[in-house]
Amino acid sequence: MGRAEQQPASDIRISSDEDLVELMAERDEAALRETFRRYAPFIVSMAERMGLDGEAQEFTQEVFIRLWEGARRFDRMKAGARTWIVTTAHRMAIRRLGGYGPLDLRGGSPQPDDLAGEPLYLSDALDRLDPLARQLLELAFFGGHDHRQLVERSGRSPATVHTALKRALASLHDAAVEVRR
Repeated sequence: MGRAEQQPASDIRISSDEDLVELMAERDEAALRETFRRYAPFIVSMAERMGLDGEAQEFTQEVFIRLWEGARRFDRMKAGARTWIVTTAHRMAIRRLGGYGPLDLRGGSPQPDDLAGEPLYLSDALDRLDPLARQLLELAFFGGHDHRQLVERSGRSPATVHTALKRALASLHDAAVEVRR
């Protein structure tokens, strides 16, 4: 019996993100709607911050088409659904921008409201990063900048940029692991 047969539509809102993606793989439209409800605000916000202001809504729809079409490739043993969804959206935005996009610093760093349901631990973990690591992480993720561009913008060596990003990601990973305990 497949997940779609086991999960009554009325219970879809309490499903885990991973269960929703697996239901999407079985072509469950209610799962797609719930995933959209959970993640569309974040993807729109990310798209706007990366410079897709006028097309953020359309872009978000394209992301969900890609997620719907690719749901069968999702493997919860390799990554969580949140990671898979956000990484897919981020990569699509970078491709749409031709490899990079402007970083809108007018609004400052992402705030919990911008993260549309993202756990507060992420905001706290970002606040604990050293300023260089946080700046590089924001430029890479929200700005869509690659390593070469990060080196140029920061004036730091490639090794320093690589190490700072690696430490920042490890710190965020540790925060996520701590929350799951």
